[in-house]
Amino acid sequence: MAAFSDHFPGSAPGNHDELIEQLQIFSSRVRQARTQQHPEINWYPYDTSGSLRNFDGLLRKHWKRFEASLDSGPVLDLGCGDGDLAFFFASMGYNVCAVDNPSTNFNGMKAVHALREQLGLNIDIRESNLDSQFQLDEGWGLVLMLGLLYHLKNPYYVLEYLAPRAQYLLLSTRIARRTMKGLPIQDEPVAYLLDDAEANGDPTNFWIFSETGLARILKRTGWFVIDSYSLGATEFSNPADPGADERAFVLLRSGRRSLDASLLLLDGWKEMDARDCRCTLRRFCFQVRTRAGMDPHGFFLSFVLPEGITSAGPVTLECTINGRACAAATYCKPGSYLYRASMPAGIDYSHPMVFEFAVDHGRVADETDALGIIVPFTGAVRGTDSSMLFWLD
Repeated sequence: MAAFSDHFPGSAPGNHDELIEQLQIFSSRVRQARTQQHPEINWYPYDTSGSLRNFDGLLRKHWKRFEASLDSGPVLDLGCGDGDLAFFFASMGYNVCAVDNPSTNFNGMKAVHALREQLGLNIDIRESNLDSQFQLDEGWGLVLMLGLLYHLKNPYYVLEYLAPRAQYLLLSTRIARRTMKGLPIQDEPVAYLLDDAEANGDPTNFWIFSETGLARILKRTGWFVIDSYSLGATEFSNPADPGADERAFVLLRSGRRSLDASLLLLDGWKEMDARDCRCTLRRFCFQVRTRAGMDPHGFFLSFVLPEGITSAGPVTLECTINGRACAAATYCKPGSYLYRASMPAGIDYSHPMVFEFAVDHGRVADETDALGIIVPFTGAVRGTDSSMLFWLD
């Protein structure tokens, strides 16, 4: 056991190239572990560690985001297979939970248990039917869903369940541009339901989304796409033919879970009303303090523009953080909105940040002249649903 673990990295990579180098070394060690013991196990025949290498472009481009995902909580590997990637992240010192369903896992999860013993890496292994109303802990930093989505009967439930419990998601799945009869679906928000042996003779394959359909379900379940691309048959893909296989690779950020922080209201807020909302004045502000080491990339403010406030014309919402300007946004009609902006350069996150907002809606009647916007309110920095106030990306 020590012979294997002595060669593990033991520390997080400093950049993308180091990650890939460590992955190659680790994958070689795992292959060695498989051949030396447990010949009775029917090992998963595909290279699951290679699925991470397929994210090469995304991780290289968004390395700081990927680092933030690993620093913001434990790693959750859903549909872990033999556990190769779960053990890889554990070998670098991260807390990892690997989840799969023994009834659909290639070898009944015998391999992942055997590798834990062989490699000496103490990951948390859980057996769960992800098509049930399963329950998992909250507070995941990064979730891996690589080649899993089309194996789920209820992909909407799984994605929606994870959104308030995890901050980042690394997802790969098969997509299709045409149906099996050649009908173009690339630009339609749809999914193709496979027959029981239609794709690879595997009855656990269910839904193959179009590119637009995948984007739609991710949006509806509370995820923001940081970046994505696809590989394979990118011009003529369909749901089932082996030679027409296209895979989407997506890096996502939850829109329903904030980075760890505390919030303190300052000036410009009215009293809480019966709807658990607060009206603001035309200028309002609050203070945010992040947990040490958490450097946000941006932030979101959920708010309502009330009836009548746009009667004099468009409404502009402006924000500064410690006096540094963020991008302004303009709204033309009443309704619920999400103000989203990147953090300005030069912010010192080791000190409290003061967010100052200004609502410019021109000349309005006297009794509403001081009114700004309506903010659904909980008093906390956290992502949930309609009671969300504010969260950090």
